[in-house]
Amino acid sequence: MGWWAKLSQREKRLFSVAVAVIGVCFLCYFILFPAFDKIESIDNEIEKYKEDIKSDRYYLTNKEKIENDYNDFNSRIIGIIAIKDATELQRFIERNAAVRGIGVENIKEEPKSGESAISVRCDCFGTRDKMIAFLYDISTSDVPVKITKLTLSPKKEDFAATFFISLVTLKPGK
Repeated sequence: MGWWAKLSQREKRLFSVAVAVIGVCFLCYFILFPAFDKIESIDNEIEKYKEDIKSDRYYLTNKEKIENDYNDFNSRIIGIIAIKDATELQRFIERNAAVRGIGVENIKEEPKSGESAISVRCDCFGTRDKMIAFLYDISTSDVPVKITKLTLSPKKEDFAATFFISLVTLKPGK
């Protein structure tokens, strides 16, 4: 080490301090900071798992209530899907029309190309208030139907309505 011997005492101290500072920076940036980041990410992961465990405990303690709610929902779905063809959908519309005092002139199945949904066209008449109540009853019923096209035509005191209604099919996994 010939170059070290040629340095003065002050230069040796200055060089040693510079090497120490570089060494500390290397230690911090390449060893300590990544280690601290890893520890922080592990702590965050632990907190997430604690929340998951808390949620799981809730589900375990309320298992019976959740099962009852599921069974109740499932029974409603089975009841809803009782309409399986256009004839049953037509009967559903006619029952609702009779309840609200709406006259049904024509009701027939409309073929849908490429779709599995059941669609019906309905021509009916009645007073404005009864017509509004009838359409509201259909659209808010437990049967999953969708009025896809509606035409209202005022006629003196009555209203005539033509609408297309489709049964919404529930597909598993979608």
